[in-house]
Amino acid sequence: MSFQDDADRTFLALCIWREARGESYDAKCGVACSILNRMKSPTWSGTTVMGVIFQRLQYSSLTHSEDPQLVNWPQDSHPHWGECLQIADGVLAGSIASPVGKADSYHDTSIKPPAWAKQTAFVKRIGRLLFYRLGK
Repeated sequence: MSFQDDADRTFLALCIWREARGESYDAKCGVACSILNRMKSPTWSGTTVMGVIFQRLQYSSLTHSEDPQLVNWPQDSHPHWGECLQIADGVLAGSIASPVGKADSYHDTSIKPPAWAKQTAFVKRIGRLLFYRLGK
């Protein structure tokens, strides 16, 4: 495994952990798969995990200075951290099927729906996360 592979795995797991650590296994997988769906789509910026998740304001827990998650770091002993690492491994290896199809975006039901969250793009709800396919 290369340094870049290690970094992609770690930062994908961190994004899953910050965005969905209180959610079900399927919701966490949905977050990871939506990130990989962006990598595969020419309509989104970024062709690597880090290129996608560190796009300004795309994943607020990693890029928005006012997001309280920005300073949250998992401890090795946190039960959801190990699961997030396993999900990152599985999604990157292709051994975890996408529970959200080709969805490339999502938002939490605790926030007002963003302007892009159109019913015509809606794919699936898992827990408190609503998934959408915005790319082509």
